[in-house]
Amino acid sequence: MRSIIFQIGLLLFFVSIVTLWLQGTDIIVAVVKSFVLFVASTMLMFILAYLFIYLKQGENGMKTDFNEAKNGSSEAQEFKGLNVQS
Repeated sequence: MRSIIFQIGLLLFFVSIVTLWLQGTDIIVAVVKSFVLFVASTMLMFILAYLFIYLKQGENGMKTDFNEAKNGSSEAQEFKGLNVQS
């Protein structure tokens, strides 16, 4: 996943350099603007990917919690088992 995000960022970096250069911008200014765009877009893609994974894990965690609440949590079942044995 990291490599895909990084490759998209690099592609955006080089395409923006060429685009700005073809529009008549100095090459140094184009490289600086493209680098800023690369850093910002890559960080944004990483943040969005992290949030998507975090929300996906939270969704699975809620399902597990619901199943435990429905069947009784494992700790509660262990406690019941201890009460029965003693």
